[in-house]
Amino acid sequence: MLSFQGRVVMAKSILTSIPIYNMAIYKWPQSLIKEGDAIIRNFIWTEDPTKRKGITLRWEKLCKPVKECGLGIRSLKEVNNAMLCKLNWIFMRREEPWAQMIYAKFHTKSGDRIKYHKSSSVWPGIKFAEPITKPFIGWIIGNGKKIDFWRDTWATSIPLREHIDLPNHLWKLCTAKVSDFINPDDWNFSTDISLALLAMGINISSITCNPNSEDIQIWKPDIHGDFSVKNAFESTRDRLDTAWWWKYTWLQCLHPGLSGFA
Repeated sequence: MLSFQGRVVMAKSILTSIPIYNMAIYKWPQSLIKEGDAIIRNFIWTEDPTKRKGITLRWEKLCKPVKECGLGIRSLKEVNNAMLCKLNWIFMRREEPWAQMIYAKFHTKSGDRIKYHKSSSVWPGIKFAEPITKPFIGWIIGNGKKIDFWRDTWATSIPLREHIDLPNHLWKLCTAKVSDFINPDDWNFSTDISLALLAMGINISSITCNPNSEDIQIWKPDIHGDFSVKNAFESTRDRLDTAWWWKYTWLQCLHPGLSGFA
């Protein structure tokens, strides 16, 4: 029979890790996430996954790091989000054959997303993770050939397209790459476009480009620009304030059972 702290350790190391491979590809329905959380929660409190116990602490609060007054358990919803961020990251780079195939299936030749339904088990997860992932993606601009001028987030935290209200049929004609505005040495914008960018709050002279190198997509929260699921989890999860006393509660000299009780 496991102690309370033993059940917490088992939940952190085993129970929340079992569904990771599935979560890396598919967006889990909310009903399935709730059922999975209920199994883990019941096991921790009663040691019986099917037996529920009335408690006064919200499960969402317990699924936080110990320094935020939680038990260090990962929320299945936030794990699923982080795993789908990885899927979306690979998709947006479009270097893998499967990513190129999915992009061609769900986008027009001009780069716009199709408006009609096509069946896919993977696409819903990619589409769901896009607004979660996009604020954390940036570019080191090289020759600009990989970057869609209107649809990628290269100048601001949102695509330029979202600054401008145009009918969809006109956006089909907007297929420019950033490379179209780079001459052999530097930027090459007309006066009208420069003024339009300034109206959006973009000072193009403050953005550097290197026409002699390739564009590099980066994960902004990482100091080296590298994506990792761990970093995505920390960047996208809901946070609580750090408790000043958490280090005193989780001292090595203190029995884990007493720390969990506190």
